[in-house]
Amino acid sequence: MEIIQYNSFMKNTDENLKITIKDIARRCNITEQTYHNWKKDKPELIKLISMGLDMENMLKKYNTKTILHNS
Repeated sequence: MEIIQYNSFMKNTDENLKITIKDIARRCNITEQTYHNWKKDKPELIKLISMGLDMENMLKKYNTKTILHNS
C-alpha cells in the first residue's frame, strides 16, 4: 500500500500527515487506478488535490487553536 505525505507547500507545520492513495481515491470518489492515471497524465491535478488536503489540514488546525483559545 502506497502512502503519500502531504503538506507540500506548508513549511511550518507541527506534523506531516500521511494518507494512502486508497484514502484519497475514496475521498475523490475515484478508483486507485484513476488516481495513478491522473498522477501520470495530469500531475497538475494531483498537485491541486494535494494543496486542497493541505488547506483542509491548515483550517482544521486553525479551528482547533481558535476553539481552544476562546475557551
